[in-house]
Parts: sequence; structure tokens; C-alpha cells
Amino acid sequence: MSRLLLILIFGVLVFLAIRALRRFKSYQRGDKRIGDAQEDSFVACAHCGIHVPQRDAIRSGPLVFCSEAHRKLGKTDP
Repeated sequence: MSRLLLILIFGVLVFLAIRALRRFKSYQRGDKRIGDAQEDSFVACAHCGIHVPQRDAIRSGPLVFCSEAHRKLGKTDP
């Protein structure tokens, strides 16, 4: 009975060591996981009001649009 318990404890320790080693190697490589990505702010389109990432938005003076077509249509009055 004590041998079985000893083997079980040894197996758990090996499992934890392998898992810790993989995490350490992943950290060294600089792998990015979900949640590590930089957040991007969103802006509202002046024509339709849909929110798009700021990096994808099309600017026309102080106004921001979601597409070139909406930029050509211009701002809508609320």
C-alpha cells in the first residue's frame, strides 16, 4: 500500500515538474496568450454610429468613419 502511494506521489511530482518546465520555456520564448494582447480603443463612426477599432478607422478632419463609403457620405444629423 505504501509503495502505491509513493508511486502516485512521484507521478504527480513528475507531472507538475513537466508542466512548470513548459510554462517556463513558453515564458522565455515570449509566447502571448489570450488576455496578453494589447487592447485597442474603439471609436464611433460619424455616419452610422458603429464602433470600430481606432487603428481601422478612417479619419476625415476631426471625424471618424468605419469605411471609405461612409466618409464620402459624411456625418449624419441625429
